[in-house]
Amino acid sequence: MKKYDLKYIALAISLFSIICVFLPWVTTTLDHSSIKFDMGIEFPKIHETGISWPEGVTALFVCFFGSVLTFKENKYSYISGIVNVILGIMVGIDISSVNEKISGVLGSSSVAGYGLVLFLLGQLGFIFISYNFTTVRQK
Repeated sequence: MKKYDLKYIALAISLFSIICVFLPWVTTTLDHSSIKFDMGIEFPKIHETGISWPEGVTALFVCFFGSVLTFKENKYSYISGIVNVILGIMVGIDISSVNEKISGVLGSSSVAGYGLVLFLLGQLGFIFISYNFTTVRQK
């Protein structure tokens, strides 16, 4: 592939990751059997988007920064993807620690939402494409 093709693919993946920050990163559910008086109330799932997490806000800015570096054809643009993968893993660790703390409270549980999974996959793709973009550029 030409280096410009890889550049635009990396930019598209970065835009995809920016969109994923606004998707649900955490889904919390409440177990109905833990409530002593079941009145037929349906508890909704609570979805938290990535932008509501400090790591998500930071990841959004790092995505913008990575997009600018890729557009300017900087050879270190893939580092922004590495930073975002670390931020995504930090959110995953936070979810598991919060899940352990709230599992006894009203039987609730939290799981990673599809936005976090798509964000991590997008950033892994961004690392791969932008690193290949820099190696093609240097040849």
